[in-house]
Formats: sequence, structure tokens, C-alpha cells
Amino acid sequence: MLRIVSISSITLGNDRGRADEIRTKYIHKGIIEKGIDLEVYSYITDISRTNSKKIEGEYLFDEHIGRNSTILTMFLKAVKFSRFLFGLDKSKVLLVDKLPIYLILPLILFKIFKKNFIVTQFNEFFVLHSKYNTFKALKYKLNFQFLKVLLKFTNLLIVISEDHGKYFSRFFASDTQYVVISILLDFNLKIIPCEMEDKNTEFKICYAGSISRSNGVELLIQSFAQVKTGVLTIFGPVQQDYKLYLIELIKELKLEKLVFIEDAKEYLDTMSFLKGQDLLVIPKLKDERSVGYIPSKLGDFLLSETATLVTDVGQMSHYIQDGHNGYLVKPDSIIELSNKLQECFNQRDLNRIVGVEGKKITVDFHYHSQVNKLIKEIIDKQQYV
Repeated sequence: MLRIVSISSITLGNDRGRADEIRTKYIHKGIIEKGIDLEVYSYITDISRTNSKKIEGEYLFDEHIGRNSTILTMFLKAVKFSRFLFGLDKSKVLLVDKLPIYLILPLILFKIFKKNFIVTQFNEFFVLHSKYNTFKALKYKLNFQFLKVLLKFTNLLIVISEDHGKYFSRFFASDTQYVVISILLDFNLKIIPCEMEDKNTEFKICYAGSISRSNGVELLIQSFAQVKTGVLTIFGPVQQDYKLYLIELIKELKLEKLVFIEDAKEYLDTMSFLKGQDLLVIPKLKDERSVGYIPSKLGDFLLSETATLVTDVGQMSHYIQDGHNGYLVKPDSIIELSNKLQECFNQRDLNRIVGVEGKKITVDFHYHSQVNKLIKEIIDKQQYV
């Protein structure tokens, strides 16, 4: 009988609007619904748990261990994690995400001595972040080397596209394989459009997801400034310094009454918000992160039946046909994106038809079929380990 232990950076209550966390929870849901024995553990400690309704699993580390990433804290966590791992039965399959450095070494030692089957999931390429100062650059390079070693001890890697699989395969051991799990959706969610605040306009544009320069948020604001068609709402996880920069940019472009930056929303709230919009935008820039790019939010956007506009990077053109089930635009161009925004504003009746067509292509993204594929790969691969 298959028994799985999941170790990841999820919250054990409401999600934080993070795509990787939502993906992991859908994998958990699919595993449980197949009747497979699943134990869930989270290694995060940087949240307040007092108001979080625990729905599954346990936290590996108590909050009193400390939230700061001091050497002592990391050492204590590594010791406790080692004890936890070596207490596991040899027959259990481990499902882990891209672990922090101080947890990778205990996992490698565990694999060497107990030889449990390990499944790892990476949702993006390794990026060395050369823009950072010397200390941070060194930290990322060190993490990069540890993650490469982790792949050597992984039996099966979950990736979001074939391009990602080919990229990571250069770091594999001879018997390591990968499985593509691109997008996971639940078609049974009852999504009710939220009541929108009246901002004296009919046309509502939205970006939801991680707020960063690489994801094209700055480009979107600058493009919107060229047309000022309706209102633009941006929400999702964001670093404080970048949020402050965007607020200043909005002021500089005199868009304070038209562009709104909001905190990340929980998944169901996000879906309700998306369904109440007129146009959803994924303005990803063409950079090292865009190779094989297919964000989880693409599935959410299409599922909402709201017309979706994406830049033509990564895997986007494999799913989106311009003017049929979505809109495609060249990346990295304020002119191209602003023209497309204006075009969508001028053809709002077509947007509704495009939104309906967009939802039709999500049929292959149901978490049941995706998790079934994962379980089959685990079972088949275990026979040869």
C-alpha cells in the first residue's frame, strides 16, 4: 500500500494566495481522495498561527525555535528535522518542495541511509540573482549548489513544463525521472463574483499573482497609463520595497484614482474577484524565468471565464489563440501592451465570448487527472528502485 509523507512550506489553514502553496494543497487533496495514506508536515515558522484554523497536518517546528534565520536557529531546525526523518518507516514515499539549505543535508543523509523514495517539486528554474549584493549573491549561489545536490538524490521530480524537465535533467542521477504537472484546478468550486466597489467605470482590468518586475507588473502600469481605460487592480504577494516603488510610480503617472495595489487574497476570494473583472492580464517579461513559463494563475484566469490577455512567452501560445480563447501580445513592449488593452476595451462584447472559450481549454487541468498521473509515475518508478 502506498504511503506518502509531504514536507513543504504550506500553511495548515487558509492559504496565503501563493501559487506554489495552492499547487501543493491540490496535490494533497487528490492524493487523499484516491484513498492513499498521506501525512502532511509544514516546515515554515514565519506566520502567526493563533488565527489559523488547522485543517491538515502538523508544523515541524514550534514557533519558540525562532523566526529569524540565525545560524543557531537553522542548526536547531536541522537537528529536529533529522530526528523526524530517521523516525520514518522505510516504506514511506517523501514528497518535498524546494527545501531551504539547512534542511537539504538532513534529507540527503536520510536518503543515503534509509533509501526512501523521494519526490521533489520545483516550480521554476534556478536563478542566481546576480543583481543582489555580494552577501545575497553568495547565499543564492550556495542554495543553487545545494539544490543541485538534492536533485541527485531525487527519484522523481515534478515540473511545470517539458522545458523545465529538460533543464533540470542535467542535474539528475542516472535513474532520476521527471513528470510534468502544469496546472491544477478544481471545477467543482462554487465561484460567485464578488460585489465590486463602484469606481465610476465599467471596465475592470486585473493582475493577480506575485508582484515583481519580472512578472511585468511595472510594464503593465506603464502600459495602462497610455490608455487609462477603466481601473487596474493589482494584488498578490510583494516585497515591501518594490511595493513602495510601484506606489511612487503610480503617483508619478498620476494614476492614484485608477490603479490600486492590494494585499494577496485567499484562493476562493481571488477566484470570486477574478470572475467580477472584465480583463485579466499576465504581462510576464521575456527573461531567464520565462523559458517554459506556464503560471498556475493562467488556469485560474481561464477558469473564471474572464477574458485573459497574456504576453507571448514560455508555453503561453500552446494554450492561447489570439482573439479566440484569449489574447496574445509581444512581451516587453509598452506600446504593444497598451494597444492591446485599448483593443480589448473597444470590443467588450467579444471579450465575453473569448472568456467562455478560454474556460473550455482548462478541461485537462483538473487536479484529479494530474494527481492520477503523478501516482502512476510513483508506482511505476518504485518498481525499479
